[in-house]
Amino acid sequence: MKRPLRFLLYFLLLITGPVISQAQDQLTGTGAVSIGVGSAFQGVQGNFWSLYHNPAGIATLSQATVGIGLERRFLLSEMNAASVGVAFPFGTSQGIGIQASSLGFSAYRESQAGLTYGIHLWDLISIGVAADFFMLSIQDFGQQQALLLTTGVQARLSSTFSLGVTAFNVGQPEITTDIGTTELPSGISAGITYTPTEELWLNVDVQKSPGFEASYRGGLQYALHKHFQARLGVSTAPLAWSGGFGVLWQGLNMDMAVRFTEFLGYTPHFSLSYAFGKSRDE
Repeated sequence: MKRPLRFLLYFLLLITGPVISQAQDQLTGTGAVSIGVGSAFQGVQGNFWSLYHNPAGIATLSQATVGIGLERRFLLSEMNAASVGVAFPFGTSQGIGIQASSLGFSAYRESQAGLTYGIHLWDLISIGVAADFFMLSIQDFGQQQALLLTTGVQARLSSTFSLGVTAFNVGQPEITTDIGTTELPSGISAGITYTPTEELWLNVDVQKSPGFEASYRGGLQYALHKHFQARLGVSTAPLAWSGGFGVLWQGLNMDMAVRFTEFLGYTPHFSLSYAFGKSRDE
């Protein structure tokens, strides 16, 4: 690729990348479970994919779990994304997780790796914190790094309602390269999860970042069978529709989802997780 064209491509990615990431939650790896319910995940407790949404969620994780996530954002090969993570419960009320993710291609890549810790207090409230090392790498323009901090809290309001709030990328860190400075998306997400039965999840979230319109998200998950779950979701800013399903078998969860975003098109997601070892309840 000739240098002027390469420069233009990098410039467009640098300017639009954080906007796209903000619209699609954090960088990558949010998991097909959350994508299927419209990325409304703040109130979900004890789920491995809370690693990428609300760090307080892993405090109530019942088993050690390892997971991977893959997506092709907007069906572009230059926007392939992958993630891997592992989370462990320990003690009677704590959890710890390690995660890494990557978005882009050889000439432009956003990478992130970090550590998450959560603790459950007073049988009611969980709090968590995540510290991530972020790196932006652009061919011919070098690499830049930033430390990202995320804090979260969850509260069990009743046997059927739980509330979650997350402040992500606290302090709105910046990345500066030879072609300019951009602020990484930061803001607050809040949501409620309603579980009237063991088979049904109903989630509603709102996310607000400085300089962006508020994004409203909602979705549901219904277990049609003990081994099969169906999901539907919708989100705004930009308007996006999503759906998917999950297959569960002896600790192994395979999940698939597709999100359609106005003007940008389709993004397929696939994730796989496996819970192993003794349950904390045993």
